Amino acid sequence: LKNDEEQYVGELTEHLTAGKNTVLFVARKKAGQTRRSFSPEHYFRVTIGEGNASGDQVMIDNPVVVFQKTAADASDSSQEFSLVTR
Repeated sequence: LKNDEEQYVGELTEHLTAGKNTVLFVARKKAGQTRRSFSPEHYFRVTIGEGNASGDQVMIDNPVVVFQKTAADASDSSQEFSLVTR
């Protein structure tokens, strides 16, 4: 996923196994490139959750993982999450 892309909605079920799963998010700042913002109000967020789809609408009823970094975050970072699936 990249900051300058449109919102991505995808199905992850096929990549998970029943029981405990671990996901790792890594946020990398592009070195040497001009930044569009340094504001903590501008952010990049990834949400993994349970929900349903109807037509071209997807509703997350239960967010399980939320990973967010703001434009004020100046360095690379990573965060690991554990989740249990049915």
